[in-house]
Amino acid sequence: MNPKLVKAALALGGVGMALLFISRMQALSHPPAKPIDSAPVLKELAAAHQPAAALERVQQAGLQGDGCHYIEEAARGALDANLPKLVEQLLDAAPRDCTRKMILLGERAEGLARASSSDEASVTAKEALTTHAANGYAELALARVAYDANHGSCFSKCA
Repeated sequence: MNPKLVKAALALGGVGMALLFISRMQALSHPPAKPIDSAPVLKELAAAHQPAAALERVQQAGLQGDGCHYIEEAARGALDANLPKLVEQLLDAAPRDCTRKMILLGERAEGLARASSSDEASVTAKEALTTHAANGYAELALARVAYDANHGSCFSKCA
């Protein structure tokens, strides 16, 4: 943003004009994101009898066009539906520059734990927790792994 142009907008119309100018310039430099087709994921979540609110969150995230937010919400829905293979597919497609990548890593750990990949789930969960100590997905993954170890892996396989 050019400081001279902001200064000129302030001189011409005051703060309101400057704010309007700034918002218009930001809109031009950040075009609206293209919506993400969430229909395939929504179909799988609906088939797993997920509540309407969960489907709405995934659909809205897709409409916003933010790949990172969409993957996070869709993976959350897939975890709630106990669809660990879908979780893996979604997270494999996530953009690499997500600001909340440790949340995605925690979701991956939980998906691995649900798929009874205990060793990989533990390693992934611990990695997520090293930089994001309050990662509920990673914590749940470790809890699932511990439960499976104490109960013959029935928690994930017998559900």
